[in-house]
Amino acid sequence: MRKIGFSINPSKSALLSTNLEKAIDIYCSCGQEAIEINFDKEEIDGLDKIIPKVKSFSYKSLHLPIIKYRPSGQIEEFLQRIAKFYNDIKAELALVHSDEVADWTVFEPFPFNWAVENMDKNKQAFKRPDDFKQFFASHKNWRLVLDLNHCYSNDSSMRLAQGFIDNFSDRIAEFHVSGYKFLHEPLYKTKQLEILKYCRGFDAPVIIERILESVGEIVKEYNYVKEFID
Repeated sequence: MRKIGFSINPSKSALLSTNLEKAIDIYCSCGQEAIEINFDKEEIDGLDKIIPKVKSFSYKSLHLPIIKYRPSGQIEEFLQRIAKFYNDIKAELALVHSDEVADWTVFEPFPFNWAVENMDKNKQAFKRPDDFKQFFASHKNWRLVLDLNHCYSNDSSMRLAQGFIDNFSDRIAEFHVSGYKFLHEPLYKTKQLEILKYCRGFDAPVIIERILESVGEIVKEYNYVKEFID
């Protein structure tokens, strides 16, 4: 069975009341198998208390905070704290936004399953396969999180998504999906199967990236994605 779940970032959701524990309870009750913990830098102090809840999911990944990563004592200490949480929950992937990295060597002391993500149309780089070829040539152990919403924002024909698959299918560790009208909209509303269809034929987990404001919406979105992919 395909592992499907949500990326949770309670600081961006009124429903979750900026409470990670409440967020996990809500999503777990909807039957999802996978979870991506997407947390802000200030939320790291609260991660320890959610470890037992997160362990109940069959697939766990981390979306690191969007900050500038460059060598410093502060960044090293921060990554050490993330490493402890990563190991405690037995996470399978740690995702970094490529446009926020000033020096990739900061990640070398940490033997995670690291991944980078393709960016949306508002970014200057890491949007197309050619942007990643040199990176993967020098970072052979890094994986790719293919964000299909970001592909669509750059190219509504989705030839861009096919280009990533043609070049890096063996590196795809996770998919991010959501509808696209302006940013991240629910797929059960946009009905954009042209985005979802590129998940088919893979075993990689699917993470839904959409902040939903009711439990009913969460269930509808999860079921819509699951029924199409399965």
